[in-house]
Amino acid sequence: RCKRGEHNEKRLRYDWCRADWLAFQHQVEGIERMWIEDLIVNLNANIVKAAEDNIPKKDVKNFTDNTPYWWNDKHEKLLTEKEEATTAWHQARPGRDRRAAKYSMLKINRLVRKHEQLLRTKSWRRFCDDFKDARQLYALFKRSRGGSSVPAFKDTEDRQQED
Repeated sequence: RCKRGEHNEKRLRYDWCRADWLAFQHQVEGIERMWIEDLIVNLNANIVKAAEDNIPKKDVKNFTDNTPYWWNDKHEKLLTEKEEATTAWHQARPGRDRRAAKYSMLKINRLVRKHEQLLRTKSWRRFCDDFKDARQLYALFKRSRGGSSVPAFKDTEDRQQED
């Protein structure tokens, strides 16, 4: 498993919806019968070959390559703790151990959500503070909402009337 932020080579997966199942079935049915060990190896190879020939592939989104710019070390640490708590909950024995592990997992999940919301809010405020004039921000909103003619700020409406 790669770490967050690392770039991997392009990953593909089978596009089951666009498969040519008749050609796939025909190719798999043509496999010869052999001894069990040879059959298993040959069957796997032939099924993979039939899949390669008849099932198109599509890109798999790799979310680890595009971590948000507001992501920081503290958030990374919280996510690691969340993974550890989830694993501990799955591995805990039924009873008191499992309830304690579940409580711990729910607690860290709340912390992750709160911290992520805090980071997103800070990021948005920094983004908005970079605008020197409210008209710039209004123009951004207008473009993002498909040309809405309603001003986002009263101040912007007043400035437009002055122009």
